[in-house]
This record gives sequence, structure tokens and C-alpha cells, in this order.
Amino acid sequence: MSAILYGVPGKLKTLIDRLTSARAAKIDNLDAAVTTRAPASTALSNAVWTDARAAKLDNAAQNTDPYLASPSALVPANPGASTNVTTINLGSISGLDNGTTSSTSFVDIVNYSGKGVLEFCALAIYQELCYLKLIVDGVTLADFSLDPSASNWAAKAAVGLYLNTSSFTTIALSQIPFKTSLQIQARVSTTGTAYVYYKYRKTA
Repeated sequence: MSAILYGVPGKLKTLIDRLTSARAAKIDNLDAAVTTRAPASTALSNAVWTDARAAKLDNAAQNTDPYLASPSALVPANPGASTNVTTINLGSISGLDNGTTSSTSFVDIVNYSGKGVLEFCALAIYQELCYLKLIVDGVTLADFSLDPSASNWAAKAAVGLYLNTSSFTTIALSQIPFKTSLQIQARVSTTGTAYVYYKYRKTA
């Protein structure tokens, strides 16, 4: 029996060493936190935390972070009407990028994966029929054609605005956020060359 008790003092000392004042205070705090918690009657229930209230919080987040909001409302349902002009001077505007295609199947003028903001996108062509698609985060936001009258240039803006005169061209930028990807596609109907002018900035 005495042999069994020989180990007790050592184990007791180990227990006392481990149960320090700091650890004891933490146990006291844990007990206080549990015993003083809010009563169940004050907890949120499904009757209080409704889907409607959750949706309002989501909308509030969209108002403060444009990348959480759907950009579809920022793209006109019917892009600006085509305008017959003698020349297209969009290519001379500093800061605008451009691409061309003579393909009768849609090709990517822009195919970017990442986060950013599209500020301008316009389609232009001389005489022939052409088409443009704007795809943001995998969703087609604009899909239209452009058909000038004979012996004329024409242009149509999907994002932003432009004013073209015989001596100068002025554009106004928009703000179309995208979270994962941006695609701008174009094609011609049979012949000719479609010109796409665009401007976007990367944010990540």
C-alpha cells in the first residue's frame, strides 16, 4: 500500500505546477462567460432573421463594394444607335486600345481572366455588316449588330459614349466592374474588317 502512495507527492506537485494562477484565472473567466451569457429568449430566431433582412444586407454590401454587384444594369439594353460618319477617329484617342477581325466567326478581341473595370467599348466598320459580344464574368451583357449604309463608316458604343465630328472625336468613359473575366468578341457577316475600340483597367 505504501508503495502505491509513494508516487502521489510527485503527481500532486506536477498538478500544482501546471495549475498556475494564470490558468486558474482563465478557468474563472470561462465560467463567468458561460454563466453570464445572453438568455435564449434574446437570441435571434428565424422569425427575426428573415430572408428579406438578409437580402437587404446583401444590397447594402453591393452599394459599398461594386465588385459584389451585378454589372448588367450598367450596360444599356439597347447600345447607342449606330451613326453613319465619314471617318472614324477613335483610333487616334490616347489610351484606347483596339483590335480588328475579318473573320465570319466570333473571335476574341479581349479575353482577360481577373478582376478589373471596363471603361469603354465600341464597334466600327466601313460599309459591311458586323457583330459584337460583350461577356462579363461569363454572362453576355451586350450582343448587337452594326450595319452602315452604303459608302459610309458607322460606329456603335456598348460601354461609354462618343461624339465623332469631321475634326475630332470625344469619348466619355463608364465603369463596368468585372470580378473574374472580360471577353469582347467580334465578327463580320461576309466581308470587311470590324474594328473594336476598348479601354479597361486591372484591379487585381
